[in-house]
Amino acid sequence: LKRFGIDTSKITTRDTIETLAIKAGLDATNLDKLKEEGLRLDDKIGISKNAIALASRGIGNYTPPTKEQIDILKDEYGISLEKKKTKSQDMGKATFDVDAPQCQEATEVIEALIKEKHNEAIAKRKDVQCQE
Repeated sequence: LKRFGIDTSKITTRDTIETLAIKAGLDATNLDKLKEEGLRLDDKIGISKNAIALASRGIGNYTPPTKEQIDILKDEYGISLEKKKTKSQDMGKATFDVDAPQCQEATEVIEALIKEKHNEAIAKRKDVQCQE
C-alpha cells in the first residue's frame, strides 16, 4: 500500500483497500495494479486492523500477532498498531476551530437535550408514584 502512496495512518474501521486508495487519489489504472498485486479491493482493512490492534493489546478472544507480523504491518503496509493519544494541544486547536455561532448552536442543542431528559425523568417518577 505504501508503494502506491496510500496513507494508512488514518484508517477508520469502515475503510476497505478501495476506499483508502480513493482517498489517496488513485485512479482506475492504479486500482487495477492493486488487484494485480493480489490485493482484494473489497477487503475490510479497517476492521481487520482494529481486531489486530486489540489482539496486540490482549483484548478480546484474538490470538496476538507475533513481533514479525507487527513488523510486516508497519514496514510493508505502513500500519501502526500503537494507540493514538489525543494531545491537549490537539484539543486546544479543535476548540479554536469553532466560531461563536457554532458554539451557541451547540450550547442550545445540549441544553434542549438536558431539559428533555430532565422532563422524561420527572414524568417517569410521577408515573411510578401513580402506580403505587
